[in-house]
Amino acid sequence: MKKGLIILVIILTLLLSSSCSKKEEITSKDLIIADQFGLAYAPVQIMKEKGYLNDELKDYEITWVKLGNAAAIREALIADKLDVGFMGIPPFIIGADKGTDWKIFSGLSRSPLGLVSSDERIKTINDIEESDRIVLPQPGSIQHMLLKMAAENSFNDSSIFDKQLITMNHSDGMNALLSESDVNLHFTSPPYLIHKYFYHMLLLIKLQIHIILLFFRNYFE
Repeated sequence: MKKGLIILVIILTLLLSSSCSKKEEITSKDLIIADQFGLAYAPVQIMKEKGYLNDELKDYEITWVKLGNAAAIREALIADKLDVGFMGIPPFIIGADKGTDWKIFSGLSRSPLGLVSSDERIKTINDIEESDRIVLPQPGSIQHMLLKMAAENSFNDSSIFDKQLITMNHSDGMNALLSESDVNLHFTSPPYLIHKYFYHMLLLIKLQIHIILLFFRNYFE
């Protein structure tokens, strides 16, 4: 991991140094970077806590923000309230398809995903009823896409659960699952897949989600 962090810091430094004259906010020495919740973003936390990027970009005022999902990162980028963001590949593809002017810069990590239940009644995806509620980061997220794939496979209807979805970040989703609220299913990633927090794991996606680092608009011009 240390080698990967060093490479990430070097690439960030080179790109920012070469593009600083192309964006007014960057020339003013302000840099705002956003990531999300979960162990997939552990390399970012290490880089932040160790100050690796600050050591390489001593002339910049770096601000780190934690956002709940890719939609929040996209809206902040579009509003020029954010310069750099980390997210999964599917939200990036959806945004690019809709005309969002951003580009992938680097890979970050990969992580397994799982659909878990706090209800003893729900042991498989076939046990999910219309009254059940499923928390995931957002529509269009990799969790949503995998749920739709599982629904298509089990029910021949990829949208069968779409009206049962609740958007929350991973930590809020876990809290909702534990609070005995209406939420009884959570499509999430480590560390929120810890067994003591739920009764059953309905799906464990061994194919791993890849997290990417992206820049917005004219950074690559």
